Amino acid sequence: MSRNFNDNNPAADIAAKVAQNVKQELTKNTIEIDGVSYKIDLLNAEDGLDLWENLMKVILPSVGTGLDSMQHDPIIDGSPTTFTEAMSHLSNRLDGQTLKRVSISLLTDMEVNGSKVNWSDHFKGNYGTWRKVVKFALKENFSSFFEDGWVDGVQDLMTMVRPVMGSSSAE
Repeated sequence: MSRNFNDNNPAADIAAKVAQNVKQELTKNTIEIDGVSYKIDLLNAEDGLDLWENLMKVILPSVGTGLDSMQHDPIIDGSPTTFTEAMSHLSNRLDGQTLKRVSISLLTDMEVNGSKVNWSDHFKGNYGTWRKVVKFALKENFSSFFEDGWVDGVQDLMTMVRPVMGSSSAE
């Protein structure tokens, strides 16, 4: 007579927990897109901090442009900053290698359906899926920085970069 997991069986409970842990470990840092499984490795702290700093050099000035436009006074400042102007500012910050460096950092050890692949060959002509996998890899690597929300994350970043900006004393 076989027992099922609903019986009061400690061995079965342990086996179920082990199986669940194995499943979680196998699917950790994994996303499925159109029936294809992509597994990324998290960056070590040094590489993650280097990538994060490079991304902030590109992104933060444009975020600042957007935030400035929200505090815009048309009488004093003239016409407001548009989304197009903010995106133009962002694109001017790109150096022609940014997306390639991000991809190399995040996708070098990527597995597709359980096998290591060359990310550059794999995403040839498939930039929509590339975008989804890079977005997932960025989220997996850096979302904890924004656990308390985007604004707190940016404020914390500003405090780390320029401690004076985090000070509440008036000058």
